[in-house]
Amino acid sequence: MSLADEGGSTLTDLPQWLQAWFAENEPGYRGRGIQLVLWLKPVDALPDRPGRKRTADARVTAEAGDRWANYAVHEEGWASILAMGNESDPVWQAHLRPSHRGDVDAVLRQTLAWVESASEVPNWAEN
Repeated sequence: MSLADEGGSTLTDLPQWLQAWFAENEPGYRGRGIQLVLWLKPVDALPDRPGRKRTADARVTAEAGDRWANYAVHEEGWASILAMGNESDPVWQAHLRPSHRGDVDAVLRQTLAWVESASEVPNWAEN
């Protein structure tokens, strides 16, 4: 089930939204020392194997110093975040079902702020 945004349309266009967000915001983050990389699932990609974790349709990876995070979105209208420090275990992670694009944007910006700073884990994240 896809969730609706403010205009009543579904959030099934999150991969395209993330691609546009990346094109608009990457230069500013790069200028502040955050390396952002965009990955898009190829159109001709093999289908996911049954019983396996679903492959994201688009993902932005952010890295600054010893912190990095993956922000992945799916056509079905959900997002997941895996944030890391200098260890191999996640510092925090979250699986989100945003109700509109503003939620996606806010969480992405909070994730990048965490990567960039020495701040604490966001209150909506799971350890």
